[in-house]
Amino acid sequence: MGEGKLAGHRHRAARDAHRVARHPSRPADAFRRSGSGRDIEEFLATRTATFTVSGKYYYDSYWDIGVAVDQRPALFPFLVSLVHVLGGYSYKHVFLFNLMVLPAFVLVSYRLAKTLGGETFASVAALLVVAHPITLLSVRSGGFDFFCGLFCFARDQKPA
Repeated sequence: MGEGKLAGHRHRAARDAHRVARHPSRPADAFRRSGSGRDIEEFLATRTATFTVSGKYYYDSYWDIGVAVDQRPALFPFLVSLVHVLGGYSYKHVFLFNLMVLPAFVLVSYRLAKTLGGETFASVAALLVVAHPITLLSVRSGGFDFFCGLFCFARDQKPA
């Protein structure tokens, strides 16, 4: 059994030596590393979270060809995780969080409309925001679009 292990090591060493001879610019280790190991090393070097869009197998290893930077906001998952802390882990908490953001969204839209056109205009605008199908669809979805919309409205606010 010991000779079998040695034979495997000799075969691997011969294979790596052949690869290095064909490609002297690449070390033998680079061929042995897995794709996830390279992703972790890239993250530690650049401090940027990326994911593979496309790739190619080259000498029994998967190499990234297309890499994209993740564009999701970090605040939304953090706030949803706080809801998970309060009520345990459940998929329903994302929907609950979006429902909890709805009053803040209506308040921000009310204040924005009040600065533009007065009290009556603000009341009508707030009612229309609550009744609009896109608002209701965004609140009932599990995505972060509604939360981002809150910040888009809040950005346009002038300090009182």
